[in-house]
Amino acid sequence: MKNLFKLVFLFFVLFFITGCTSKITSENIEPIFTSDKKFPYSIEIKTFGGKDKNILGIQEVSNENLLKAVSSTIKKSQLFQNVVTNDSNITLELFIVRVGQPVAGGTMTVNVEIAWALKKEEKIIWKKSIITSSTKTISEVANAYNRIIEASIFATQLNIKQGLLEISKLEL
Repeated sequence: MKNLFKLVFLFFVLFFITGCTSKITSENIEPIFTSDKKFPYSIEIKTFGGKDKNILGIQEVSNENLLKAVSSTIKKSQLFQNVVTNDSNITLELFIVRVGQPVAGGTMTVNVEIAWALKKEEKIIWKKSIITSSTKTISEVANAYNRIIEASIFATQLNIKQGLLEISKLEL
């Protein structure tokens, strides 16, 4: 019983010292994006290269979270007529090249690189590798793990926003 009390006490001490941990979700990587351009096409989105966690166990951007965030952003902005899962003339392929996360530090910068490719009838009509970054300081987010996750979230939001902004400038 005494060991159980010590274990519970240790858990609460660690919880209050480190705080709640942040998580990367499709909702929190979804940027605020608006566009005057409205393409009269359906679009299919495919994602590759994502990971749930890196080798150190730190959460990264998964294919599923990226897919949901980009789909939702496109639907809300009405950049394309709708988002479908197949049978579309337009396909957006997103490959997460890297999520460069630091291991430690008071100031942590995360770099997110996503290769964007837009295809029309299986032909690449636009492609670009977009690198975005976000820095979080110890004064902004005290917990080191949360600092990495928050920087990852904001860098991914910026990447999605920048990619869709580039697409909105195209003539399809």
